[in-house]
Amino acid sequence: MVDINPKLKKFIFEKIDSDLNDVIIHPYGKEVWLITVVDKGWYFIGDSEGTTWFNQKFFDNFFRLFSMNLKEYSPLLKEWFETKTSLSVRKIARKNTTYDYMIDGVLNRNTKEYDWTLKKRWGFSYPMVKRYVDLKKKLKRERVSIYDFSECKTFTTSTCS
Repeated sequence: MVDINPKLKKFIFEKIDSDLNDVIIHPYGKEVWLITVVDKGWYFIGDSEGTTWFNQKFFDNFFRLFSMNLKEYSPLLKEWFETKTSLSVRKIARKNTTYDYMIDGVLNRNTKEYDWTLKKRWGFSYPMVKRYVDLKKKLKRERVSIYDFSECKTFTTSTCS
């Protein structure tokens, strides 16, 4: 891994947080998508087996600001994704596709077949699924932002109460 200054890393993570502030975490069976509802953009797709894909077009443009290449920024994306989702990433890879054809289906599915429940976790950990299900109930919203999910590890924080 490339050695990166801690202050730069902190700044990059804050910039990612800022740029992805309207992203929701959206479970879809064995996958969890980080997507935006309005423009139907996707940023990450993680699966229950530990593989995560990121949107190459978006992140290549993003990391040009920092003069970083794929080899330098992939470990940062892995760490950011793991921190925000609590998913362990074994492999991170890029995908250069829009997924327009998939996002409509993922967001507007008529069936609850691919929803997470405590009994139907699709290979994800019980604590992660419980946090997501409880957060949806607590916030009384169908969609959960990545900010809410990453900040609400428990329901004792002021953000989650």
